[in-house]
Amino acid sequence: MKILKVLLFAGLLISGLFSGGFAAARLDKHNDEYEKIKSADQNVINRLKQIRVAQKKYFEVNHAYANSWDTLLVFINNGEIPILQRTEKISTVNGKDEILITIDTLNVVSVLEAINEKVSLESSQVKYLPIAPFSGDTFSLYTGERQGEFFIEVKDVNPINPRRQKGGSLKPLRFGSRAAATVKGNWE
Repeated sequence: MKILKVLLFAGLLISGLFSGGFAAARLDKHNDEYEKIKSADQNVINRLKQIRVAQKKYFEVNHAYANSWDTLLVFINNGEIPILQRTEKISTVNGKDEILITIDTLNVVSVLEAINEKVSLESSQVKYLPIAPFSGDTFSLYTGERQGEFFIEVKDVNPINPRRQKGGSLKPLRFGSRAAATVKGNWE
């Protein structure tokens, strides 16, 4: 009877250790997958931030958003942004105020240099700007104008995160909106 008890407890101990090891391995695998998804989302967010800064610079120069990836990439690679200084001089002539506005160009910088003041973007990375990290799909790009307001939406069309996929609890990562004139990202 004592041998049976010892064998029974030894069997339970071995099965308990095996189950604990199996559970730990599953948790470790789940944590690795979670970290991979978190890293993928962060890389997509960083790319969207780069695109947002580039589109803002394009808007500053052209008073509209770039409506295609090719247009934006050519602008980044070849465009220049003037650094302007605006001065106003107010004088009174015969009781009337006159305002003389002078706009001087102080310098001209490349678009890539101006973008790098806000976010890091290497010239070798520019051609990959419209491509979502990990999935390799091109971000969707929508631009429009209604009643003098300009709209832009850039969205990850094939997110790696299952919670951001169709039917998931989270929306795909994006900035801007088709309905409101904003460039805010949904991760903020």
